[in-house]
Amino acid sequence: MNPAIGVTQWFLPGAGAYTLALAHELGFDAVQLELGRWEDGFPISSPMLQKLYLEDSRRLNLRLLPLALNDLCGHPMTEGFGTPDGRIARAVLETGIQTAAAMGLEGVTVPNFGRNRILSREHYEYTVEALQFACERAQTMGLKVYTENVLTAQEQTGLFADVGYDNLLLLFDSQNYHHAGRDCAPDVLKTHAGRIGSHVHVKAGGEERSCCLGEGEGPFGEIMQLLRDMQYAGVIVTENQYQKRPEGHPELTVEEWIRQDLQVIRSGFHG
Repeated sequence: MNPAIGVTQWFLPGAGAYTLALAHELGFDAVQLELGRWEDGFPISSPMLQKLYLEDSRRLNLRLLPLALNDLCGHPMTEGFGTPDGRIARAVLETGIQTAAAMGLEGVTVPNFGRNRILSREHYEYTVEALQFACERAQTMGLKVYTENVLTAQEQTGLFADVGYDNLLLLFDSQNYHHAGRDCAPDVLKTHAGRIGSHVHVKAGGEERSCCLGEGEGPFGEIMQLLRDMQYAGVIVTENQYQKRPEGHPELTVEEWIRQDLQVIRSGFHG
């Protein structure tokens, strides 16, 4: 049986009004939407837009994954809610959770990248406080909160313990640890397999490069084998940057690249 495969809205060409239709045409089973930017008024918080996305997802038989709160990467929670950016970060968390609840989604994802990366003990402590805030709000609505970070397996164990909420899960990504110079992805996956949840991210290349899955540096092959050995039943979400040309394959169209990545995921999952 083939694994369910999803794609992120923010790296799919033409993201926006045609996101779900395009994902369906390309053969995806699921889509991960994002809340959008504070500066733009968090577009998907609009009930009208939510209605359209939900109607399209039902019509196209596409699963909608937890809502990504990517604006936290520009308005960090790692400096505390008392700062100007921190007040926006709190609004991102509150609005994201309310939007996920209104749309009937599983929950939200909280990325610690960009300006929101944990680089000090103070950043860590503010992250714990912010995740406790998010988990408490989400728990009252029956939702989950996914933390996406580059902590080692041991550090992640500490984060789960310090936050102290069972509705906190890990959004595992096959390449983020490698990007950050921390080659601990297999250990993180094996250690925290019980808190991975409904979906994982896979990608290739680097922050300034984009590669076809299975090429470039990183542990993609090993991660796929581990997921296979775990009999992972969640959605495998490709987060490749499809707005760029894949390194080493200038002849590939975006459609050809995406369909190739889909086949690589299926092949890697079956061995």
